[in-house]
Amino acid sequence: MFKALSDLLRLKIICLLRVQESCVCLIRSVVNIAYSKLSYHLSILKNAGLIEGERRENYIIYRFTELGKKVAGEVCKK
Repeated sequence: MFKALSDLLRLKIICLLRVQESCVCLIRSVVNIAYSKLSYHLSILKNAGLIEGERRENYIIYRFTELGKKVAGEVCKK
């Protein structure tokens, strides 16, 4: 989990998901990186148990796990 939290881009993704669950296209428009790099960072967050994806029609919507909600509360202070 510490590796997942050690990257500024992944912290931005966490703070974005704290506001709302999102698809890759929305996350990409905010962080402005290539899909392949975004996929890599999302997989690190998923492997750390912080986020999960749910397929809705043609999209995968990412949201926090229970652990992710707790971590995001600490990482993304208002």
